[in-house]
Amino acid sequence: MNLPIREAVRALVLVGVAALLPTAARAYVNSGFRSRAEYDRYLKDQAEERERLANPKSARDFCDRGWLRQGRLDWDGALADYNEAIRRAPGYAPAFVKRGDAQWLWKKYSQAIADYQEAIRLDPRARHGYLRLAAAYAACPVAKLRSHAQAIATAKRACELSGYRDGTCVEVLAGLHAQGGDFDAAVKWQTRALTMTLDKTPINKTAHRVPFRSTQRLEVKDRIRQYLESPATINKTAKQRLEQYRQGKAGEWDFGWTVTGAPLPGE
Repeated sequence: MNLPIREAVRALVLVGVAALLPTAARAYVNSGFRSRAEYDRYLKDQAEERERLANPKSARDFCDRGWLRQGRLDWDGALADYNEAIRRAPGYAPAFVKRGDAQWLWKKYSQAIADYQEAIRLDPRARHGYLRLAAAYAACPVAKLRSHAQAIATAKRACELSGYRDGTCVEVLAGLHAQGGDFDAAVKWQTRALTMTLDKTPINKTAHRVPFRSTQRLEVKDRIRQYLESPATINKTAKQRLEQYRQGKAGEWDFGWTVTGAPLPGE
C-alpha cells in the first residue's frame, strides 16, 4: 500500500473512531492529534507562549512581541518592543534585523539599512541580515542609498554563509545578476535555486494538527507563508524566472518583499 493510500485509510479510520468517542475526546481526534496527551501538550505550549508574549522578560521575548504587533499594524508598539529588546541586549543581532524590517516598512530606508549593517557587524554569520541588506541596496527608492555592486557582494556573502544551500539567498543573487544584465550568471544561479526547491518541504509538517478554533492571526500568517513556500508554488515561480532569464529579461522581482518577507532562523 503506497503512502497516499495509507494516509487516506488512516484518515477514514480516525473519522470512524471519532464518531464513537465522547465530545471531549473527539476534540483532539478531529483536530488531527494522535492522542489526548499530544493535544494537552499543545494546549500547554500555547498557554505558555501567550504568557511569554503578554509578560516579556528577555530580548527575544520583546522581539517576538514586536513582530506580532507589527503584523497587527501597531507600529508604535512594535518599535517600542524592538527598542526595549536592543536596550536589554545591545548585542542581540535579530533585534536589529527585525527593527530594520519595521523601518523599511515605514519607509525609513537609511535607518533600516543602518540596522541591517549593525546586525551583521554584531553577528558576521547572520546570513538573513546579509540577505535583507543586499535586497535593501537593490530596492531602496532613495537613489543615493542604492548600490548594485554592494547588493551583489552582500548577496554573495549570504550565499557563502549558507554554503550556497539556501534557495532564497541563491535566487536573490540570480535576480540581482539579471537586474544588472548578466543573464549568464542569472541563469546559472536560478538553475541552482530551482534544483534546491525541488526537494523543499513545507516549513511546518504538523500544521494540519492545529485546531481551527485556536487559530489566531499569527497562525494564519504562518499558513499563508506555508502556501507561498510550498514546493508547488516555489517551483512554478522559480521556473518562470529561469525562463525569463534565458530570454534575456530581468522580469519582475520585488526585492523589497525579500527585505521584510524572508523569515529569520526560528520563525
